[in-house]
Amino acid sequence: APWLITLLYSKDFDQAATIVQWQSVGNLFKLASWSIGFSFTAAGMSGVFLFLQISFNILFFAGFWLAFPVFGLEAVGISYLFAFALHFVILNIFVRRLRYFKWQRLSVYLIASYLFLSIGMLAISSISPVTGAYVSLVGSTLAGVIGLRIVLKKLGPGGKLPNKLSHMFETLGWPIKHD
Repeated sequence: APWLITLLYSKDFDQAATIVQWQSVGNLFKLASWSIGFSFTAAGMSGVFLFLQISFNILFFAGFWLAFPVFGLEAVGISYLFAFALHFVILNIFVRRLRYFKWQRLSVYLIASYLFLSIGMLAISSISPVTGAYVSLVGSTLAGVIGLRIVLKKLGPGGKLPNKLSHMFETLGWPIKHD
């Protein structure tokens, strides 16, 4: 993020890079929350959905208000991460109790893996931005390839694009065995 922000804008926006890095980790919780949060709307429980969205905004504002004196502008990204992490926990409590939702083992594994990868890339980027850039490119590519393979395995055989992609993995010596 630091060199990309400088390239696209200017050195004056260097604090924006740090905010974006924190938000990137927070986006993991955001995406996981969205995928289950909309189940309340689909079930006609829009009041619960609205309450959960407002609770996120309260968490974000409170976090920013508390963190700004200590971290300055970087508090935006930090508050975003922690607000979405807490929102994710609260949402899981609600979805478990009201919708009887339970995570599959693969989903928990993927969220934990992506979280570990995201936090690792954030740490590396804060120590060495150039190394962080390379590690994030490699890590993101590997995560994307592994994620694609998992999706293809879940989809099963059939369809023009899934078959071509499955053949690509077979060519690489990593065939997809469908259940």
